Amino acid sequence: MQNDHEGNLLQEFQENSSERAFATLVRRYAGMVYATALRNTGSVEQAEEVTQLVFFVLANKARGLSPRASIGGWLHRAAVL
Repeated sequence: MQNDHEGNLLQEFQENSSERAFATLVRRYAGMVYATALRNTGSVEQAEEVTQLVFFVLANKARGLSPRASIGGWLHRAAVL
C-alpha cells in the first residue's frame, strides 16, 4: 500500500478505485471544501450540497487528473466554481 501523500492517494484511487484512498482524501479536505463553499454561498445547506458535489465530481474526473496535481487547489477551485 502506498503512503498517504495526496498524489499517491489520487493514483491509488485512479488505478484501483480504492475506497480507502478516496475516503482519506475526503477526510483530509472536506473541511476546507465546506469552508470555501460556506464563504461563497453564505448558506449551511448549500455549502453541504456543494461539498458533496465537489467530491462527486472528483470521483468522476479523477482518472483525468495528473497524480502530481495539487488536489487541495483543485478541490478549492471546484468549490468556488
